[in-house]
Amino acid sequence: AHPRHGAAAGAHLLRVLRAAGVATASFESAFPVAIAEPADPLADQPGVAWRALLDGRGLDGGRAATAVRAVRGADGTVGALPAGVAVPAAQQTAALEALTTWIAWFERLLGTPGTGGVPAPAPADQAAPSWQPNRQEYALAVSADLGDGEIVLSSKQYVDGHLDWYDFVAETGPSLGAPADRASVVRVPAMLPSPVRYPGMPADRLWEFEDAEVNLGGLQTGPGDLGRLLLAEFGLVFSNDWFVVPVDLRVGTLFRVDELVVRDTFGVATTVGPSVSRTGAPWEMFELSTGTSRGASQLQELFFLPPVVPRRFEGDAIEEVRILRDEMANLVWGVERMVPGVSGEAYDRALESTNLGVHQQLVGDPGDAQLVYRLQTPVPDHWIPFAPIAAAPVNSPDFDVRMQRRAMLRTLPDGSTVELHPRGRILRSDMSQDVGDEPPLELEDEEAAREGIVVRRSFQYTRWTDGSVHSWVGRSKRTGRGEGSSGLRFDTSDPR
Repeated sequence: AHPRHGAAAGAHLLRVLRAAGVATASFESAFPVAIAEPADPLADQPGVAWRALLDGRGLDGGRAATAVRAVRGADGTVGALPAGVAVPAAQQTAALEALTTWIAWFERLLGTPGTGGVPAPAPADQAAPSWQPNRQEYALAVSADLGDGEIVLSSKQYVDGHLDWYDFVAETGPSLGAPADRASVVRVPAMLPSPVRYPGMPADRLWEFEDAEVNLGGLQTGPGDLGRLLLAEFGLVFSNDWFVVPVDLRVGTLFRVDELVVRDTFGVATTVGPSVSRTGAPWEMFELSTGTSRGASQLQELFFLPPVVPRRFEGDAIEEVRILRDEMANLVWGVERMVPGVSGEAYDRALESTNLGVHQQLVGDPGDAQLVYRLQTPVPDHWIPFAPIAAAPVNSPDFDVRMQRRAMLRTLPDGSTVELHPRGRILRSDMSQDVGDEPPLELEDEEAAREGIVVRRSFQYTRWTDGSVHSWVGRSKRTGRGEGSSGLRFDTSDPR
């Protein structure tokens, strides 16, 4: 769905075909790159430039991939030419082999697996199935069975860019089905544990110079500053009490420590239990949190190693929306700061601020009028209003309030009106429908808190453990900078 990526993928297809000795004219005429005229050329200047460079001058790899998938067999090989493509008979075998190689490269790079039992991704114009539009967050769940019942690990409010074990909560349901892999026992051979080390750690020996870059004794804390006090006490008193025993696990493994035995220099074996309190106030450390099934025996002493990457490259935002409260207008606004243009590159919608949501023109000579009455003050086009609605009847015990996306009416100089809708995808509810026909997006009221939120979409790139590269579009949410003011007022009078 990104025109520039489509053109780059198409250029690679042309290279593969030419290297195989296949004529490319038919491919170029069947899948030309098409970039529309920008709706606002002054704001979407990248779209103007890329349209002048690419429109009708290249091969659209995205369209070509859709056509190639339609003629690909279950084994991943392309058995026929795509519709609308014709090559000389002597080149057909080479063309099919080149298409098989190219489509495998395309799907491996852009994260759209086709065969091999990997679930198919969401369509290119949709968000991931785990994205929750009403909360602007990801929600996902996985399950495993360690022999004493199914364990479901859920992450219901994942918002940042790095998923880790502490983002999951262990529960006993609802069931996700029987896991394919059964539990197995991992026996770690006897070994000498290694002391935990970290930068700035106090020296273990007396009369030893320490790192002058870190001075734990110089922390300035007060009686109520518990965080710093705990940090100083750990560093100065307990930092040399921790050891590391490595355990090799496959990524995607749910692990439970059944037994840990320490044998000291005197030959005495001591069984070490978990750092947890089961009596009184519950407390645990280095364990998965438990949800409604808290206390279930199969949820104790669990560790999850999710199959995620430690690092990734993230590009600039291709879309950024700020959701903030406007107490004076009694509304919530979704302010589209950056949106993708016709080329896929983002542009700043603030450059459209001259296009105001209301236009008022005085007809005739106002004479000696000292005040001008205004029915409504103007609001920029990229401020999308959200109005409060009742999610349940007022007299219901489940009464709740949600914020529903609405459309601003813009009055044109000729007196006609048009509806203003979002141009990006974050504030959309169904990309398969026209923006004016889709169900309005509804946000949970608590997601539009006083501090507001900032939601962004960006391209991300990484390598997996086997060296393969993957690229995708991810979303993230962070805390905003507080309330805002749209300046929206009704029934006002201004000095002439």
